[in-house]
Amino acid sequence: MRANEVPTGQRRNTPAQDLELYIHIPFCKTKCKFCFYVSFVEVCEAEINAYLTALEQEIEFRWHGWKPRESIVNSLYIGGGTPSLLSLRQWSHLIRVLTRFWETREIPEVTVECNPSSIDEAKLRIWRAAGFNRISLGVQNLDGQLLQRFGREGTPGRFSHMVDLIRKNGFENINCDVLVGLPGETQRSVDATLDVLVRNKIPHISVYPFVLRNNTGVFADESLRRECLAYKTERMERFRSSTDYLLSHGYLRIGTAHFALDDKYVCIHHHKYWDGGNVLGFGVSAQSFIDGRYMKNISDLEQYIGRTPDNTQALSISLDSGDLIRRWALLGLSKRMMFRYSDLEARFGSGSVKYLQKELSELSKAGLVELNKDQVHLSWKGMEQIHLLSAVYFKFKNEEYLRRVMRIPEELQPFCPKKDVVDD
Repeated sequence: MRANEVPTGQRRNTPAQDLELYIHIPFCKTKCKFCFYVSFVEVCEAEINAYLTALEQEIEFRWHGWKPRESIVNSLYIGGGTPSLLSLRQWSHLIRVLTRFWETREIPEVTVECNPSSIDEAKLRIWRAAGFNRISLGVQNLDGQLLQRFGREGTPGRFSHMVDLIRKNGFENINCDVLVGLPGETQRSVDATLDVLVRNKIPHISVYPFVLRNNTGVFADESLRRECLAYKTERMERFRSSTDYLLSHGYLRIGTAHFALDDKYVCIHHHKYWDGGNVLGFGVSAQSFIDGRYMKNISDLEQYIGRTPDNTQALSISLDSGDLIRRWALLGLSKRMMFRYSDLEARFGSGSVKYLQKELSELSKAGLVELNKDQVHLSWKGMEQIHLLSAVYFKFKNEEYLRRVMRIPEELQPFCPKKDVVDD
């Protein structure tokens, strides 16, 4: 059966729904001090194998509930953690799980996140044979000393060789993540990193300004934390200069932090999500958004492995029509830098903009957006203060969603050393 089909006897006379799939592999060799994602280090092989078994059970349980729908699976994204850290045997196990439920070779985009230090040719071959067609490399920076300061293993000297190996094994669509604004970096190290990526003709580059979260090693290290808080201005200067550099070298800006050599390298998974599409996430801490409901799995590895698949959810929040409109507009601004009124009304009905009038007025007065006749566009000031959009300006009525999902970043709050650590 094709990935985009359901059994004939289960078809409904309703339009097919686009669906994006996400698989969380939460294991890393080391925990980078700047990372705020849920991941685990020093996990034994038996525990990873147990996790893959629990993951299969969750997919079976939740996909069985979804299957009667008419669905078009556009993308499968395997993120982490560090998925490339899995052994070849573990990858064979995971691919057997995935192909049990979906024809991965027929899904238009299948991405696997990788740390450059844990890729080898055998893994590339097994991924390509399974239909994977996009590699996302967590480069961050090619300055080895800077990476070492934050506990990350890098391969600055092997980068070009590694890219050649990836291409040799049939992967044309490559993304590289770059992180700017880390305490101790220099403009020279950022420029040198981007120069290497451009010279290697990396088709998709994502440049993210570092944001301080209270579940990071930077936050826990008082010296690094204070250095980071004092580095805000330089962080945005690095982001702006990185943007100018990529645009001057022929890259198209396809999102607030995303650049590509051609439109064909737009990440389907990201853009469907940014447009408010349905996402089914599986694994520890995985998030889903289905039919106006936000869901998040538990973040404790032992509990996830030990519980039955119907008991892995930690959070489920339904949004009303007004909050769905706010969420869609916020994603458009914070991820795509803009949205059109015509697209808003096509999705939510005539007059939908009335839900945003107060927010848009306040954003415009603050200089964070530019209001035109047919669209709203994020300004440069808006990009520099982008985390204020969700935390301050968009008036979500659902208090739990605002508190648990759209919370204010720690660097914008008064510092409290005894603050409880969260795992979002």
